[in-house]
Amino acid sequence: MKVEHIIPESLGNKTHVLTGIVCDKCNSYFSKLENYFVHHHMSSAFRLFSVSKTKKDKPPMQILQRGEARRQKDGKLTFKQSFLPGMEADQFSITFFSEDIVIKGSYPLPDTDANKLSRFLTKCGLEILYLKKGKIAFSDEFNQLRNYARYGDKLAFVSFLWQYQNERNADLLLAKMAHKTKGIFYFATIFVPGCVYFVPLNRFDEIFGLDKLAKIYSLNKISKPEILKREPPRFEINLKSKKEHIQP
Repeated sequence: MKVEHIIPESLGNKTHVLTGIVCDKCNSYFSKLENYFVHHHMSSAFRLFSVSKTKKDKPPMQILQRGEARRQKDGKLTFKQSFLPGMEADQFSITFFSEDIVIKGSYPLPDTDANKLSRFLTKCGLEILYLKKGKIAFSDEFNQLRNYARYGDKLAFVSFLWQYQNERNADLLLAKMAHKTKGIFYFATIFVPGCVYFVPLNRFDEIFGLDKLAKIYSLNKISKPEILKREPPRFEINLKSKKEHIQP
């Protein structure tokens, strides 16, 4: 049976895996959502600086709005990006000093579909629940989430929270909150390079859990299947000192 990486291997996950739990047909289907998530989640460009190889043993690449960025085998970065009207000054600039050459620039990323991110995060959340709690993940309480992740077009959108962060490693957590009348509210925390996501695993009161988390940790909330615009990553390279900096 195939090994299922809860967080995509192309985002640096080598340890959080399941074997023999996800059927081959579903695994094949989710690979399409996985590929979309890798290139379109909120901090996807961060992968170029934090992950040396993809699951196909190749250097990572990032889809841009009108081009692509690639990390070469020797660690160098290459960008192919057509300039957009009205954004020339923000996209690329070179400053010459007496001793150093500083290159500053940014590159626009394509918009992303919140529905696809939500469905993939839900898939990850259910697998985290199984990893931490075992067969409870197969209970009828989570059937709606399973159907949403696999066939989600006609089911209610699962809201999620997110925030930029500087951690480069892939990691996951399962946490719970106590609901006054309905018991335990589970949610999964998913760390990927440059970003952290929170997804609810109980549909009885998503607002209760998410609003409380958003307030405590000042998180961004996505509550509908909208098209999201992403901030263009900005970089600064000093050719003399060879220092590189990227801001998601």
